[in-house]
Amino acid sequence: MKRSIELWLREAVRGFGGRLVNSMPRVGPNGSASISLAPFASLELAVNYEKKIIYFHDKATWPNVLHEIAHVFASRQAPDESEEFSFLYWEWALAQTVPNGVEEWVEANREYALYTGDEIGMVSREVLLSELSKAKTKGETIGNIVGGQPVSVRYGHGRGQVFPSFSAALS
Repeated sequence: MKRSIELWLREAVRGFGGRLVNSMPRVGPNGSASISLAPFASLELAVNYEKKIIYFHDKATWPNVLHEIAHVFASRQAPDESEEFSFLYWEWALAQTVPNGVEEWVEANREYALYTGDEIGMVSREVLLSELSKAKTKGETIGNIVGGQPVSVRYGHGRGQVFPSFSAALS
């Protein structure tokens, strides 16, 4: 992950009362009671939902780290109980702020299943944009998208705050 992107994500997570940790916790292959491993990259990504900690390995891509951040701040349910589609637009909105971010996000999420049952990498841009429009409506309904902006829905520090864009973090 590029250092500038890592710093952006780290500062944003800190602003929401969480931590982004560049190491993996010592847990078994299924995680633990408090640590959820990412099923698609269990050696690279994990979260402690209650403590708002996102763990990542150097091999993890920023879109995948962003996805785990979304599990922690864009969902009111722990990763094992969350509805992935509910924060799809949240991720997309942030990917748009990173140079070449949309292309990198689509590539990293090409096997992500949409409501249609198709994977992101298999649909046309038109279909993807249609699904993202539905995801935006879902995000607005649950409150993680406000005025088109991604916000934290978690309790305590950071709730309701807009997740800063990459471009804003550089200025």
